[in-house]
Amino acid sequence: MSIPVPTYNSRIIKVYLQFIARNYPQVNIDDVLEYAGITRYEAEDPAHWFNQSQVDRFHEYLVKKTGNSEISRHAGRYAASSEGMGAARQFTLGLISLSSVYLLMQKLYPVMSRGATVKAKKIGERKVEIVSTPNPGVEEKPYQCENRLGTFEGIAKLFHENFARIEHTACFHKGDDFCHYIISWEKARSHFWKKARNFSALTSAFTSILLYFILPFAYWLFFLVLYRLRFPPKVLTWPLILLRHCPSGKQLTLARLCSLLAPLSSRQM
Repeated sequence: MSIPVPTYNSRIIKVYLQFIARNYPQVNIDDVLEYAGITRYEAEDPAHWFNQSQVDRFHEYLVKKTGNSEISRHAGRYAASSEGMGAARQFTLGLISLSSVYLLMQKLYPVMSRGATVKAKKIGERKVEIVSTPNPGVEEKPYQCENRLGTFEGIAKLFHENFARIEHTACFHKGDDFCHYIISWEKARSHFWKKARNFSALTSAFTSILLYFILPFAYWLFFLVLYRLRFPPKVLTWPLILLRHCPSGKQLTLARLCSLLAPLSSRQM
């Protein structure tokens, strides 16, 4: 009797659970996990791996309770969405191009699954090729190919309004030696501005940290008070007034700052 080999990381199961909780709240998660032989602790532990039998039973029960035979593909799309990935990861991905994300698949895939070896290469300006070959001894099921396909589709929506176009030219589950995907997408100008926004945010954060050690404390206090009091736009001219009174910047003491701000503070009361 062969010993089940841990092949699929718990992160996959966790994404499914988040997707089910969001779209099928009537499904009892504990019943799903119990049927699959998975505990809550194991599903939450990012270092835990499940065998083929466990994930097969997990998928079987979900299809039965949701009535959605394409739930794996939909969960794959969700996994690649901003909601599924989280804000921090989405922000990080926003700093690179879409083709670069797809090319990273061959390095990121082993973190999620030991069931297949993935290779990726760019074959056009907005087109990549991904080949997934099941590893020896792994009995990957068709729904897992659908989940992978959904993930590839969903990644594009982090950058564009539409899913990526997938040409599934060869499939292991239809007699081929591997699964072959040709992924393409439309050009979107919005990604340039999103990328510029993210770079600006990072630059601003580092600049603020640097200026914290350079600018006098009184300047930081002034802008903090300005924000807290929510002065009208015309009050934004007050930094010029302060500079006129203290041209060198070094003469702006805390006492002087308070005396200059006092008239405005009283008007806001």
